Amino acid sequence: MKIQIKLPILHKQLLYFEHALRRNYSTEHGTIPHKILKRMDAWQIHEYCSEVQLTNTRTPIINSPNDVLIKVEAASVNPLDVAMSNGYGSEMIGFLRKIRTGSELPLTLGRDFSGKVISKGFSPCKSKELQVGQQVWGVVPVHLQGSHAETVLVPNAVVAPQPSNLNPVEATSLMYAGVTAWSALYIFGGLLFRSIQGRRALVLGASGGVGSIAVQLLKAENAVVFASCSTDAIPFVQTLGADVVYNYNDPDYVEIVKSNGPYDIILDAAGLGPEDYLKNNWNCNAYVTLTIPLLKNGDQYGIFGGLLSSATQFVLPNLKAVSQGSTIRWALFQPLPQAIEHIGKLVSNGKLIPTVSEVYGFNDLQKAYERVGSGHLRGKVVIDMLKQSDGLTPVKGEREENTKEEGQ
Repeated sequence: MKIQIKLPILHKQLLYFEHALRRNYSTEHGTIPHKILKRMDAWQIHEYCSEVQLTNTRTPIINSPNDVLIKVEAASVNPLDVAMSNGYGSEMIGFLRKIRTGSELPLTLGRDFSGKVISKGFSPCKSKELQVGQQVWGVVPVHLQGSHAETVLVPNAVVAPQPSNLNPVEATSLMYAGVTAWSALYIFGGLLFRSIQGRRALVLGASGGVGSIAVQLLKAENAVVFASCSTDAIPFVQTLGADVVYNYNDPDYVEIVKSNGPYDIILDAAGLGPEDYLKNNWNCNAYVTLTIPLLKNGDQYGIFGGLLSSATQFVLPNLKAVSQGSTIRWALFQPLPQAIEHIGKLVSNGKLIPTVSEVYGFNDLQKAYERVGSGHLRGKVVIDMLKQSDGLTPVKGEREENTKEEGQ
């Protein structure tokens, strides 16, 4: 029997294998990148101060042995996403993005995700931990294209196996806010290398995304946690385990907080700011704030002018704080594997519980941005890639049924 080989087809196959070897892919079909030419839908901004738009764009291609390509099943919408769509951080973060990709826009937002591994590079690091088809969660560094898309490409250091006791919606609701809270407390708050047990910590804005997770992180280490929130949020914050909850609507709020001091650490997740903290004369060893002017100053004065202005705004309040026996520290989101690992252990042990406020479908992402921009949330706003209906959180069992229908 004579076997005929069509040369054009053979040539195409050889190019396919060559590309696979050159890109160092690993997929569920071996080393062949079976979806490298596939296009995907992504919500992007093409200019700042404009609405996100649904765009059909090219699926990211793995270029590094450390890259992991994830099929996104859920992603949260954070206040940072809304701020970045309006140009926040465009000078400094945009500069980093230009260095990496050569272009600043269009930009896909989204700083966290839950999903499945589609393909990965051949890095020996995490080669056994992350497998194609595995359910994972993670965060996206701010200078990379985000997760409000069908797929996202991230370094393997910011990806980890997802705890089995969470579904994708619950998992992604914890990631960005959790890593931010962990960074603020453990890195900038200095709790990484010291015992937290028995320490007195005050969390301002305890009902928000970062604040609610910070309360749980501290209680998991047996800290004595004080928390502040609005009147209607007090029952919610109490369920998180806070020992004392302050009502910031109380006319005597400032004096009550002061009278219960001193505190080992105050985490400002409410946007109070160093000036108000110093004016209130609250006694603590370390005041850690997420309200920092670095990116805002960069947008206003340029990179170098913004750095100089920020340095001044950091040093002068600290001179006054030091005279009062305190330090003021700026906290930034740090996408570290230690943070993801710590959060994962607490979730698996039932010590960290997700709080989801509202769930939107992928096609309703604009509405999700509007909801986050309006504020006053109790928990996270999440995008469920499998959700079809508009406006309501899926009932229990809906996701499992949809998953079976789509064969995932």
